[in-house]
Amino acid sequence: MNHDELAPGRVLAGRFELLRPLGRGAGGSVWLAGDTYLDGAPAAVKALSLFGADAPAALARLKREVLLARRLRHPGIVAVHTLWEDPPYVLLSMEYAGGPTLASALARRARPYAVKEVLPCAAQLAAALDYAHGEGVLHRDVKPDNIVLMPDGAARILDFGIADAVTGAETHGDVSGTLLYISPEQLRGERLDGRADQYSLAATLYTLLAGQPPFASGALAADIQLTDPPPIPALSNAANGVIGRALAKRPEARFPTCRAFYDALAVAAGEACPWEEGEGPVWPGPRGGRRLHRTSSPEADTAVLGKRTGTVSHRQFGEALVQQGYITQTQLSEALDAQRRQGGRLGAVLCGLGYVDEEQVLTTLAAQLNLPRAAPETLARGWSFRGILSQTEAERHLCLPYERKEDILYTAMADPLNLSLINLIEGRTGLQVRPAVAPPEAIRAAITRAYGKSA
Repeated sequence: MNHDELAPGRVLAGRFELLRPLGRGAGGSVWLAGDTYLDGAPAAVKALSLFGADAPAALARLKREVLLARRLRHPGIVAVHTLWEDPPYVLLSMEYAGGPTLASALARRARPYAVKEVLPCAAQLAAALDYAHGEGVLHRDVKPDNIVLMPDGAARILDFGIADAVTGAETHGDVSGTLLYISPEQLRGERLDGRADQYSLAATLYTLLAGQPPFASGALAADIQLTDPPPIPALSNAANGVIGRALAKRPEARFPTCRAFYDALAVAAGEACPWEEGEGPVWPGPRGGRRLHRTSSPEADTAVLGKRTGTVSHRQFGEALVQQGYITQTQLSEALDAQRRQGGRLGAVLCGLGYVDEEQVLTTLAAQLNLPRAAPETLARGWSFRGILSQTEAERHLCLPYERKEDILYTAMADPLNLSLINLIEGRTGLQVRPAVAPPEAIRAAITRAYGKSA
């Protein structure tokens, strides 16, 4: 896909009018756009390059990550809205944050920050990461390029899970920026938890305090896994010890949460920095003096990474079934071959082969995507929402909204990754759809109760 074909004035997905480019992200270009459905309200739109033999798998990964990330609503996180398919483009619409990234601010910075200057930023980032981890979502690519500085000085995190989904869990794309901040367990291909994000946060803070990442030249992949980072000369032994612990090679040697890491750093700095929401941490502005010397390494472009995996909610659906003991690797390979030949969803293929039953598929899908289960008695409430979809639409997609809580519309869906349908419902209602899983026959019965029998 040639992103040079995109130009100001072009309208994508029949909705987003491109205004000006903001830069390039993982796998594509990022644009400021006006949302014509919302009177031209600003939005950030990432036009992604998904093509080749891995394109269907990459799109499925991206849908899973978007479905997880779009639930995150926190002042320290730039919101992901949804995914749109506008061939040959796949679009991600996101909140427009409007500030420079931490990477660009660092490029203009004259000298490293003092630890007390960094604490307000650390507080916000730690709070945002712990919140996301509590929601079952890992970032996996925390770095200065993915932190935006708002006009009021607040620091916010971009791209929860999205960059990793685009570059792929089994292929690695361009990791030149990421490798400087990636955790050792990601390089080793191990399962991840929130302590992987803690390592990347610590590497980011190290960069602010030292003027460069913990490892900025030489054999980066080997150093990240085997070598202790040099202490930062301007820091006390206590503060260096805290950052060193958060940069430990094994996750069990780090702090249990990002909040615990921040607390320890604040204590080591001899200052309690605002943490609770509403305290208003402020990012310090540029200062004069010597420019930072920033180094890079050709190895950052060529290092070979191991296969990266995540927690249950981030693993491929088939691998999650294997992990749960429902199928073997051989059965998964046979089902994937059958899926390539005949198409359709992997769960349906596995059921057709007799390797799993519907309940096992639903249980795994709900765990993988951190989705609620829609009980039959709750589906009965769907009659009051039958005006949102026509009966034909509900039956074709096996979908029925059944409950509203504030601005969230819980919707039973046989295919919760059908983001086109989610976009349709959200456009009609102005509410955020939260998919729930339910057996297809239960959804069919609820549709019949809500609409009556089909003609």
